[in-house]
Amino acid sequence: MVRAILLVLAVTSMMLDPSGPGEKRVTLPAWVSGARCDVMQDEKVLLRQEGHEQRFECSDESKWVSCNFDNAEPIDLPLATLCRARALPLYEADTLVVESEEDAELKIEWLNLSWDGPAPIVATRQITSQEQTSILLSRHPQRLIRVYREGASPLTAASTDLPRDRPWSLPAPVAGAEIAVGIEQAEVRPELLRITGPSTRAAVIGNAFLLSLPAVWPGDYVVTPVYAGGVAGRPRAVSVAEGQSELLTMQAERVGAVQAVIDQTLCGRVSGGVMKITTPRFREIARTALAGTCSQAVAGLSPGAYELSFEHSGGIVARQPLTIAAQQVTSLRIGGARAYGVVLVNGQPAPGVTVEFTAQPQDDRMQNITAVSDAAGGYEAILPEPGTYRVRFERKRVELMGQDQLATISAGDNALDWSIEGGTLEVHLRGHDLHWPVDVVLRNVRPTGPGTIRLGVEVTESQDLPLVVEGLGFGSFEVQARERQSASAQRQKSSSYQTITLDEQEHTATVTLELREYNSTLVLRDAADNPISGARVWSWDAEWDEVARGSYSQEGASPGDQLSIRAEGFMPTCRRVTSEGETIVTLERGAPVEVVFAGYGALTEPAGLVRWPGTDCPVPLEGFAYVRIGAGQHDEMKFAFPGFPRSAEIWHSVDDFYPRHWERIYVGPDGAARVDQAKQ
Repeated sequence: MVRAILLVLAVTSMMLDPSGPGEKRVTLPAWVSGARCDVMQDEKVLLRQEGHEQRFECSDESKWVSCNFDNAEPIDLPLATLCRARALPLYEADTLVVESEEDAELKIEWLNLSWDGPAPIVATRQITSQEQTSILLSRHPQRLIRVYREGASPLTAASTDLPRDRPWSLPAPVAGAEIAVGIEQAEVRPELLRITGPSTRAAVIGNAFLLSLPAVWPGDYVVTPVYAGGVAGRPRAVSVAEGQSELLTMQAERVGAVQAVIDQTLCGRVSGGVMKITTPRFREIARTALAGTCSQAVAGLSPGAYELSFEHSGGIVARQPLTIAAQQVTSLRIGGARAYGVVLVNGQPAPGVTVEFTAQPQDDRMQNITAVSDAAGGYEAILPEPGTYRVRFERKRVELMGQDQLATISAGDNALDWSIEGGTLEVHLRGHDLHWPVDVVLRNVRPTGPGTIRLGVEVTESQDLPLVVEGLGFGSFEVQARERQSASAQRQKSSSYQTITLDEQEHTATVTLELREYNSTLVLRDAADNPISGARVWSWDAEWDEVARGSYSQEGASPGDQLSIRAEGFMPTCRRVTSEGETIVTLERGAPVEVVFAGYGALTEPAGLVRWPGTDCPVPLEGFAYVRIGAGQHDEMKFAFPGFPRSAEIWHSVDDFYPRHWERIYVGPDGAARVDQAKQ
């Protein structure tokens, strides 16, 4: 039993009452037996008293008082402290047997752990050990004992860790110093200490609050607490001399922790991944591996807002905002969200449709979540978090273009049925033997704006033909086929583009694409009909080399292919291959134009597409040479283009959802244009 007697309590106190001028009277509680107190000076006993009542002369406060008891711990204190104190602690003690390998001189210190500074020495005793020595020691939570032996490192231990029913065996003597670290008991505490210095090591805290590292080399050390998840706390410096013990006390730091459990619906998808904690600005604070577990703890986090995410294969599987408070453990259960339902194409259950969910606004760190409908058209998708998602559909490896949807997902279960109304495209191929795979490419020609979307599906076997795609959005499409050749002595075969239109009147379209070899040449000229050399020419799947001054080979290019052309000093342009022979393109230098962007924030490059007479397809604004000339008023950003078409349309996207909605901005006769996102 541990009995702590606080002497301010009359019923169990060691009363310190003045009984006359310069005199202090001590009254011990009734449970104390064998009290013996010596008044000492220069290690000489000046006065010895016994019994429950003792008197001390306070005229010379340079003296010391040393008390021993039969059933309580010893206590040493300056006479000055005794004379000024109103009460002193006294603890009932158990007998502890200290066992050493041989007779030795021991110096034993009783320590009281203090979080405000070094641990005060309660008492010190010199003992001649004869293999076994008995001492009195309380089991108070903050009581420590330190043992010094000749030729050995000191050794510090917590009284609560020492055995009660057997001797405490001192380890064999090892020369060196000792670092002891006391950790304040708290809700959030480090799990190990990293010690760097002459004897670098990482040490696990083996009990409630004390770590002893004997046999270290003397010198200067840094002690850093390390919390669950690898987060480091505030480092502390400590110096230790040969044969000495340094007790470093650490108060509880102002940090918190999180215990995160991911629901079984997501557990399998994160196994083998990592759990990350980042700041709102995505600075990584902690990263822990998920090895066969879906529960993870991270501690040592400063109070504030964070994002907790579970990641696998480079993408976020689940995430949730997190708020940390000092000395509190935040429990999170991450369950994601479930979307389920039936996919119908033209009113019929559609098996084999891939339903893809992409978080909006799009975050490159988030994984896209896909589910495939079963024989009855049913699907189920587990999403990383509630929110808004873009939903795309794919069938037979072809995106059902024009059928994108937006969905708002709530936590828990979300019943979402998808009804897709669209047309059917049937593709036949000629002129191939499938010795090489063939890509069938669909390009959506959007009447609502410039630009195209290309989606390809690989045909590798004859049973894949004819290729039938059901559920394409109504609109116009260009269809082409081309061989996929990584290395071949033969020229690549391809077909020309064919345009089809699907609408409510014409639900079905059939095309036959004939593959053959094409060979064409692009010739670049300036306004004076001089050849332009050193240009860069490329299409969506190839880049073309200059074979003669101003001439660029386009072996394998097909009629209808779009060519992007860039040459220094000239405006970029986009042209289509119109024939199998020679395509001549005249590049223009353009005129100076200034474009102001309003409501876009701090743009670093211009955003939008440009069309003008003489170009076959839109050109990104950032493809032009430009200079960012600074911010204007009301969140404006201005860009100067030294070479720009005088009569042009700038198309800018009103939103990021496909199919995008576009608006046209015309370049005025004064060579200026304004793109105002705030009006959208």
